[in-house]
Amino acid sequence: MHLRCLQKNLVVTQEIVRDILSLLDPEGYHNKGPNYLWHTDSYDKLKPYGICINGCIDGYSRHIIWMRVGPTSSDPKVVAGYFVSAMRMVGGCPKTLRSDMGTENKIIEHIQRTFHTLFNTDRSEKPPYIYGKSTHNQRIEAWWSMLRKHCSQFWMNLFQSLKDDNDFEGGILDKLLMQFYYINRVILEWNAHKISKSRNSISPTERPTVLYEIPSWCGTVVSLVHVRTYIWNSHVDIYIRFVT
Repeated sequence: MHLRCLQKNLVVTQEIVRDILSLLDPEGYHNKGPNYLWHTDSYDKLKPYGICINGCIDGYSRHIIWMRVGPTSSDPKVVAGYFVSAMRMVGGCPKTLRSDMGTENKIIEHIQRTFHTLFNTDRSEKPPYIYGKSTHNQRIEAWWSMLRKHCSQFWMNLFQSLKDDNDFEGGILDKLLMQFYYINRVILEWNAHKISKSRNSISPTERPTVLYEIPSWCGTVVSLVHVRTYIWNSHVDIYIRFVT
C-alpha cells in the first residue's frame, strides 16, 4: 500500500500508512490456516514483452501455490489448467478461492464450486468462491507490489533496452528463455525467505514453505478440501471441455 501511495504521488511514510490501515481495519487480515483461502490474479506489467504471469498465493502462509508464465493469462482454459495442476499437487482445493471478476476466472470458479458441492462436508465456512476488486485482493496484490519493487521493474527496463537495441525481437525462443529464468528463481527465493514481524498484524512469521507444509508449528491445521483421486483421471478434463 505504501508503494501504491508513492505511485499516486502521495508523500507519506510507511508508519503513517500502517496507522491509517489499522484505523480502517483494526482486525487486519486473518486467515485460519494453510489452504483456507487462496488468492489468485494475473500480472500484466510484462505483457508488452510477451510475458503474461498468472499466480496464486496461500493467504495464511503466503506460500506460492502457483506462479506460471505463458503467452497469455486471459484464456480461461489456461488459468483452469494452472488451478487443476495445483490441486493435483496438493490433493484438493482450498476452502475459499478469491479472484477479481475477469472472464479468465470463470472456469476455475465452476470447478471450485463443483468440488465443494461434491467433497466439502463443512458448510459453515466462507463461500467457496469470492469475487472482489484486484486492489482488495490483499495477499496477491502485496506480492505483485513486491515483485515490481524488487524484480520486475528491472526486467521491464531490461526488456525495453533490449527492444530498443533490436536484441529482443519477441520471438518464441526469446520469451521462453526469459520465462524460464525469470519466474522460477523468484518463486524459490520467495518461498524460502523469512517473513518479518509486522506491527498491528496477527499473521504468523516464518518461512512461507514452513508455514504451509508444517502448520502445527504455529498451532493451526490444514483446511484443504480433499478431492478423491479418481476425479483427476477423468472428470476434471471433461469438465473443462464442457464449460468452455
